[in-house]
Amino acid sequence: MIKDILVRLSGRDTDAALIEHASSVARQFDAHLTGLYVHVMPEVLGITDPTGSSFLQDLIADTANRSLRHMAVLQEKFAALEVRNDLRRVELYPHEVVEVLAFEARAADLFIDQLPYGDDVDGGGEAVLFGSGHACLFIPADVPRPGRVGTIVVGSNGSRESARAIEAAIPFLAAADSVIVVTVAEIRPVGLQPAIEADIGRYLSRHGIAVEVRAVENAGPPGSALLAQAVSAGADMLVIGGYGHSRWRELVLGGTTRHILSKSPIPVLVAH
Repeated sequence: MIKDILVRLSGRDTDAALIEHASSVARQFDAHLTGLYVHVMPEVLGITDPTGSSFLQDLIADTANRSLRHMAVLQEKFAALEVRNDLRRVELYPHEVVEVLAFEARAADLFIDQLPYGDDVDGGGEAVLFGSGHACLFIPADVPRPGRVGTIVVGSNGSRESARAIEAAIPFLAAADSVIVVTVAEIRPVGLQPAIEADIGRYLSRHGIAVEVRAVENAGPPGSALLAQAVSAGADMLVIGGYGHSRWRELVLGGTTRHILSKSPIPVLVAH
């Protein structure tokens, strides 16, 4: 059940599209939408005493003014939304963003942000994925307006991460016209393909969701195979598990997940 949504805002041009996508999801599930405007201050202000430098004082003033201008624009946009909402602002130094975003997202059912690895230089998207305990919906920067989610492609390999992503996606899957579950040879356990396909079909059918299951033999990267399946199906959303590498997984995604989050032309729902 999705009743509380958190969308990260940054004062960039991409905010407008993120707000539209987030408010669309909030309307669909009758959820409350919280906008979190994260104003990232110059790191130099956190390590230098600005009182003795006119340059730093001017930098502080300019940073504060930009933050206020962005907040005013966001307040106007949120006031016009037809969903329950609130808007908050936090001012953080770059090294604080990762921890604070993950903390804030723990109190929401769904976190929405732009696809990382474009302008996401602070690692905030990964931090929420691995540190919040909740699902993330990442939106491509060049998808300006939300459309109806008619077809969803789900990447599944029988792993814990995959199961968690499917569970988190059930509200979306139940509302979709078509759900296609894709298993790729390189990322499913050897010999378990029939069991994975049967289990996922049975599991979702008991939630009232009819699915088509496709087993894909692919010679290239599995992330490319999943994206190709999503594009060929005309999917409006891709659902995947968030895979990490050993003890560094809080900061480093596995190759398949990173590839998809770097290249996907459609929104991606990820859970870890």
